Amino acid sequence: MLCLAAYAKINWTLDILGTRPDGYHLMDMLMQTVSLCDLLWMEEAEDLTLEAVPGGTERAARSKTNDGLSSAGVRYYESNLVYRAALLLRERCGVRRGARIQLEKRIPSGAGMGGGSADCAAALKGLNALWGLGLSRAELLSLGLKLGADVPFLITGGLARVGGIGERIQPLLPAPQVWLVLVQPCEGLSTREVFSAFDRLNPARLRHPDNAAAQDALHARETELTGRQTALTEQQQQLTDQITALRMDAASIETARAASENTIAQLQALSEAMQGDVTQKTGLIHEYELQISALEGQIQEKEDGLTASGTQLDLARQTLKEAVDERAQLEARRSQTEKQAQEKNQSILQLERETARLEQKKATSELEEKQIVDKLWDSYELTPGTAEKETVEIENLTAANKRITEVRRKISALGTPNLGAIDEYARVSERYEYLTAQRDDVQHAKSELETIVASITTEMTEIFVREFARIDEYFGKTFAEMFGGGKASLILEDKSAPLECGIEIRVQPPGKQVKTITLLSGGEKAFVAIALYFAILKVRPTPFCMLDEIDAALDDRNVERFANYLHTLSDKTQFIVITHRRGTMEAADVLYGVTMQEQGVSKILRLSLDELAKQLGVTN
Repeated sequence: MLCLAAYAKINWTLDILGTRPDGYHLMDMLMQTVSLCDLLWMEEAEDLTLEAVPGGTERAARSKTNDGLSSAGVRYYESNLVYRAALLLRERCGVRRGARIQLEKRIPSGAGMGGGSADCAAALKGLNALWGLGLSRAELLSLGLKLGADVPFLITGGLARVGGIGERIQPLLPAPQVWLVLVQPCEGLSTREVFSAFDRLNPARLRHPDNAAAQDALHARETELTGRQTALTEQQQQLTDQITALRMDAASIETARAASENTIAQLQALSEAMQGDVTQKTGLIHEYELQISALEGQIQEKEDGLTASGTQLDLARQTLKEAVDERAQLEARRSQTEKQAQEKNQSILQLERETARLEQKKATSELEEKQIVDKLWDSYELTPGTAEKETVEIENLTAANKRITEVRRKISALGTPNLGAIDEYARVSERYEYLTAQRDDVQHAKSELETIVASITTEMTEIFVREFARIDEYFGKTFAEMFGGGKASLILEDKSAPLECGIEIRVQPPGKQVKTITLLSGGEKAFVAIALYFAILKVRPTPFCMLDEIDAALDDRNVERFANYLHTLSDKTQFIVITHRRGTMEAADVLYGVTMQEQGVSKILRLSLDELAKQLGVTN
């Protein structure tokens, strides 16, 4: 059985700023929980029941009256906030669990101390633990706002500045210990009647309290510690949870010892003495300072991690630059190859011209030889062989010389004979045929390469366009599922050249106009990028995926959406997520943590949430 204390609240200040269209009043308040409290006992049961415990700490006469009211004035079922909180939790989490709830009223009704809201806040926290629902603090605050404007603050407790209709809560450092004497009129006041009377007042005659001055008066050091408050928010939440657990344990101990009124009185006196112990407060302040130092060290580690991430980014950029340089080198080689091919073609052309000149020269020589043979035949009707046979000795030297001169003239007219023309022709012809074959091979290889490149480019374009369309389709669906609505699409800047053009990402979050991704906030950009990544995973699922602080820029609500959607993909892909976000860790199956209890010695801690739930006997 659980026992919880539902602490009452007081308003140090209350300023009404205006009225919303739905009738709710906008307020600015300084609110403080006090030690006066109601007590709630909870245990598992088949049905959901609420009973009253009348008369101090005596737990007797727990059955309901005929009119649905207890002797302490607690209404049961639909009109009671405790019962409504239980119904809302069952509806929110989709469970049909039962519980037996007993309520001991100590906070006076109609005193403006939030007795009903305090009971509702305690019921939300207690049933969340009793039923093992695992709702976060943010989720409990959202549910509490649906039940009453004071419920979110009473879930948080302590000293806080509350705005809006009660949803904006700014926790403040504890105020100095004071004793209060609260006097309740004979008749309580209805909150609705008080606000209705306020609405009838003349706004020009209203005087607004100075909440800032009141806040400074409650705690003078708050201004000095404002800068550290942001770094301590997460630690403060942990301490708040621990304090809540301690309070629940203390209430359980108080219940176990409720049989003796003298013992309870002694414990209360001891508690009051401990609250006034200055030495304990000094120790708490020292502990908070140590925690601040530890958190500053963690901040330094995070900054070092960011520096390392920047180094990795530089390496990635260097790799990309090298790839670009390699591509440029390949393009240069391709250009050089084409230039060499052109040079070879030019050489072949020159050889063809030289061959043509030699063939022309050969044809000219053959023609001259034929002319000589023809002349020998025409003049003397002699063939070269017959003319050789007809050779006679020269008798007349003068005539012979004259004839020699004539022959020489004719020979001179023939030109200088090229005795190696035949051999040169054979060599040039062979060289010509070899170069012609080489040219044909190069041209054939070029044609084949161009055909292959064109085929590959066409196939790549078809595959890219097809897969791009699938990614676009999954991206739109994934975006709507993760954002809870809206539209998203991927658009090619030039559809005629899909492999070379850029890609534009257009998104329309719910309730907003269509925007490019550059107009979104940092958190929205990160969430859109996550949606696009999940869409790609749907198109090409991988058996294994590692995510490194992908949720760092998301708020708590979007972290919850991210973690829940990650579960929908875990049937095909195993995810390892490096994160510091509580919402992501709560959704994980197994947690691994690295700690350094000894200097220079790291230790890995493993925690299986399923195994832990089985050991504790907690069921979802």
